[in-house]
Amino acid sequence: MIVVTGGAGFIGSNLVAALQDRGDTETLVCDRLGGDDRWRNLARRELADLVKPEQLFDFLTENAGAVIYASSAATYGDGENGYDDDASGEALAKFRPLNPYAWSKHLLDRRIARLLASGVSAPAQSVGLKFFNVYGPNEYHKGAQSSVVHHAWAQVTDGGPVRLFRSHRDGIADGHQARDFIHVDDCVATMIWLLDNPNVSGLFNVGTGKARTFLDLANVVFSALGVEPLIE
Repeated sequence: MIVVTGGAGFIGSNLVAALQDRGDTETLVCDRLGGDDRWRNLARRELADLVKPEQLFDFLTENAGAVIYASSAATYGDGENGYDDDASGEALAKFRPLNPYAWSKHLLDRRIARLLASGVSAPAQSVGLKFFNVYGPNEYHKGAQSSVVHHAWAQVTDGGPVRLFRSHRDGIADGHQARDFIHVDDCVATMIWLLDNPNVSGLFNVGTGKARTFLDLANVVFSALGVEPLIE
């Protein structure tokens, strides 16, 4: 059985879909439903079970053999100390996350590094994935936290212009802020590969390795929809 935490969310629901499309029907989802429309992301999926987050640790204690968890590129902070996905405690101590979300991910990365360094018994496979800026289907429920691509797509299909963030850095024009954007399908493919290669453990960056500007992404949306660019 494969357990997907946050399985009704953006990346989680895409992973559940990919697992079932390839024949892994024994999929258990850990999530809390009822507060929004995320349940729709799983409406067409057949699940082995659904457990609440507070029930998860008891289940894992009895059944866990591997763990693949979502970290974030946000753990790197402003990038001053680079983006090396070195999993050692010494390397991780250099990073300074800029918000509570990033700090919570970094906290887990560092805890796992400490536990492994102490020689504690670990699952047969232990993997942390530092996702960069992920976009794709099923992120509608994230509201303002949805990707730039999602917002641009909604703005264009509603008949309006694409509104990009102003730049707050000297030398970088509005719309020319650059990020590494990766489609959720590529993130899912990475996780599927790890499931098929249980001998691989570690902490890894998951991105394209190439930064694209917000303006470039907006133009991708315009091209996909076959409309003339209109940017504010």
